[in-house]
Amino acid sequence: MFKKLLSTRVGSLLIFSLLAFLAGGISGLVGTGGGIILVLAFSLIEKNDKRNVYAATLWATVPISALALISYVENQTVKFSLIEKIWLPVMIGGVCGAFLTNKLRPRLLTAIFSLLVIYSGVRLVLG
Repeated sequence: MFKKLLSTRVGSLLIFSLLAFLAGGISGLVGTGGGIILVLAFSLIEKNDKRNVYAATLWATVPISALALISYVENQTVKFSLIEKIWLPVMIGGVCGAFLTNKLRPRLLTAIFSLLVIYSGVRLVLG
């Protein structure tokens, strides 16, 4: 039924709209996680090369994060002293990761992503 729904224009628009709403909602709610849902959504469209999926997900999370951050700042729940300590290494790591994405095979990227999702989930459940 899912594949049949995805094969129609209205059905695919409905599914992707729902996944996008869910991705934005989860990102705003817990600060992250929407990207995982977007990887799923984009994977339904782009089946061949996960690099395209990861790049599209990064691009899509920029406005989601910016809008959610504005809300957090307005509610005075952002502790900028935490961010000051990591922003430069995070940016350098992001550039290095993007460079490696073009060097690694898509199957390896999928395995790395899957392991990170599983590890994160286990850590969150176990506290």
